[in-house]
Amino acid sequence: MFEELIKKEFKDLVRDPRIWIPFIISALILPVMGLVLSLGVRESISGAISPSSILISDLDRTELTAYLINSLRSGQVVSNVEVVNILSLDVLMQLTSGLNFDVIILFEKGLTEAVNLGVRPNITVVDVIKSTSFIPSLKSTIIISTINDLLGDYILRRHGVNVTSYFIKSPTNAITLTYITTRNQTLPGNPAVFTQLSMTSFILPIALMIITIGVLQMAATSTAIENEEKTLEVLLTLPIPRFKILLGKLLGSFAVALIGSSLNIVGFILYIYIFSIGMPSTIGGATEFTQTLLLIQPESLIYLAVSLILTSLAMATLGVAIGVLSSDVRIATTASGPISMLIIIPSYYVMFTDISRLDPVAKSVLYAIPFTQPMIMSKELILSNPDYLTPVWLLTSLTFSLILILLTSRILAFEKLVRAQKAFSRFRRVK
Repeated sequence: MFEELIKKEFKDLVRDPRIWIPFIISALILPVMGLVLSLGVRESISGAISPSSILISDLDRTELTAYLINSLRSGQVVSNVEVVNILSLDVLMQLTSGLNFDVIILFEKGLTEAVNLGVRPNITVVDVIKSTSFIPSLKSTIIISTINDLLGDYILRRHGVNVTSYFIKSPTNAITLTYITTRNQTLPGNPAVFTQLSMTSFILPIALMIITIGVLQMAATSTAIENEEKTLEVLLTLPIPRFKILLGKLLGSFAVALIGSSLNIVGFILYIYIFSIGMPSTIGGATEFTQTLLLIQPESLIYLAVSLILTSLAMATLGVAIGVLSSDVRIATTASGPISMLIIIPSYYVMFTDISRLDPVAKSVLYAIPFTQPMIMSKELILSNPDYLTPVWLLTSLTFSLILILLTSRILAFEKLVRAQKAFSRFRRVK
C-alpha cells in the first residue's frame, strides 16, 4: 500500500501540467538567458573600448600639439579627429549635440611652455555619454593614457633619452601566477581567473536557491490540490498510518522535484557555459571557465550533489506541510511566498560573505541549516576541501525532514486538520 501511495503521488504530479511545465520552461529559458546576456555584455564591452571620435580644441597651436593630434589620428584608439579653436567648453559641448563625438579634448594655451619647463600641464578631457551601459565608458581613460605616453616620448627625446615612455613605465615582462593554497595548485595570474572565480561563487548559490524554492512551491501546490479536491480526506479514511501517508506524498513529490531540478541544473550549466564562451578573452572566456572547473574535487562535487538532494527533500517536506495546512491552492501559493523569502535571507548572507573569515560557530550553523547548506558548500567548492564534519551536516538535513514530516503527521487527524487549516487561513488574511 505504501508503494502504491508513492506511485499515485508521482503519477498525479506528472499528469498535472501546472507542476512539470514550469521546470521545463525554466530549463529551456536558462541557456537562452546565457546567450542574450553574453551578447549584451559583449556589445557593451565592444562599445566601451571601440575607437573614439574626438573633438579637439587646440588653443596652444604649437609643434607639440600638432604632434599629439597627428599621432592620435594615426593611432588605433581613434577613429576620427576634428580640430577647432574654441575657448569655451560650453560651446564645445554644444557642438557635440549634433555630431557623433565620444571625447572632447581642450589643449590650453601654454601647454608646450609648461612641458618645456618641467611643469605638468592641464589638459581637459570630457567624456560624452549618449546612453547608459552595463560597462562604463573607457574612452576618455584610453585617450588620456595615449596622450600621456605621447608626451612622455616627447620629453624623453627632448632630453636625449633613446627609449620610449612605455619601456620606462613597464621595464619588465612580469609573469604573474596565482597559487591556491587549499589545492596546492598554480594558475596563470590573469585577472580573468579572478573574474571567473567570483562569478562562479556568486551565481551558483543563486541557482541552487531558485531550484530549492521551486521544489517547495511545487510540493505545497500539489498537496494543496489534494486538499482542494478532497482526495486527502479520502486518504485519511484508509487504514494507513498518517506518517506513511505524508511520507508517500513527500517521496512522490520529491521524485518529480528531483527530475525537474536535474533539468534546471543542466539548463544552468548550459547558461554558464554559453555566457562564458560569449565573453571576450580580456575578461574571462570559456578557457578560464574550464580552468576554474578543474579546481573542483570529485569528493566536493559528490557532497554538494547529496546536499542539494537532501535540501530539496527538506524543501519538499516544508512544502508538503504548507500544503496540508492550506485548504486550497490559493492559500498555499500565498503562504509559500513569504516563507520562501524568510528561507533565503541567510542564503543572501552566504552569497556576499567571505566564508573563510566566518567564525567557526557561525559557519557550523550555516552548514547545519538545510536551506543554506548547499549554498555554503558551493561557495567553498572551488577553493576549499570538504569540511570533515560534512557527513554530520548532511545527516542534519535528513533529520530535519524526518522530524518535520513526523510533526505534520500528528495533525492529520481529520478534526485537527480542519482546525489547523482554519487557523492557517486566518493567519493568511491577517498578513
